[in-house]
Amino acid sequence: MVAATAIAWGIGEARAALQSYKRRFTSPPEDIGYGLPAAALRLASLRYREAIADLLWVRGVLYFGLSFERKHPPTYIDHHMDAVLALDPDFERVYSTAASLSQYRPVGRRAALESAIGFLLRGAERFPEQWRFPFFVGAYYLEMPAASAAERKRQRLRAADFVERAALLGAGRGAPDWLANLAATVRTENGQREIAIRYLEEMLLTVPDEATRTQVRAKIIQLRGLAEAERFSREAARFLQSWRRSYPYLPADLFVLLGERGDPEPVDLRALIERSMPAPPAAEAAP
Repeated sequence: MVAATAIAWGIGEARAALQSYKRRFTSPPEDIGYGLPAAALRLASLRYREAIADLLWVRGVLYFGLSFERKHPPTYIDHHMDAVLALDPDFERVYSTAASLSQYRPVGRRAALESAIGFLLRGAERFPEQWRFPFFVGAYYLEMPAASAAERKRQRLRAADFVERAALLGAGRGAPDWLANLAATVRTENGQREIAIRYLEEMLLTVPDEATRTQVRAKIIQLRGLAEAERFSREAARFLQSWRRSYPYLPADLFVLLGERGDPEPVDLRALIERSMPAPPAAEAAP
């Protein structure tokens, strides 16, 4: 009797645990993604691809909103957006919206940004004249977590590549006039000042938008001024190091005349001083 009771109790506990497990990991109906391949989706939509894509778009947006209302993360939002694009790849708005919404999936910041960048790159391939896609790719690379300083530098330079592309595409087409300056700042901060200056000079010759040209000219002047200041600082540091290593007990102006220690021929200090003195005036000849 005791054994039967124990067995029944154990079965009940196991069943309760199984039900709890199922409730925890079973997705609600709106989480069901569209697992059909793109070709199958297009076939199933018959001749109404754009109409079905619009319906799936509305369902995806509703799914995203309901996920927050029900406190359930939108795990499969990228599946919904992929289904829309499979039916209507010219639905331009979907690419940028999918990039924004996919960041709310519970997959970690890096994976979410990589998913967002994937949607944007697809949009840039489909709409190569649209500046917003490369701009947001660059913005997401600037936000990307990095495991090391070297990886962080690579990501920021990658971001500069895309922001430069966006600046060229968007000049005079609604893009902010500071995009080129942003790319140049990122390159300068990561050791590519000369590359940044060359890019700005090329852009100054090719961009017709006067507001952008004004921003670019100001940035070139700033970067060239900083470059000259840094060059002077490096030269001064080398001079001081050489002076202290060679003749630290001599005045700086005399060290300039002598040069660094280690010349193969000894320096005749008296002759050097005599050569540096002005020559006496020549005597006038007798009449």
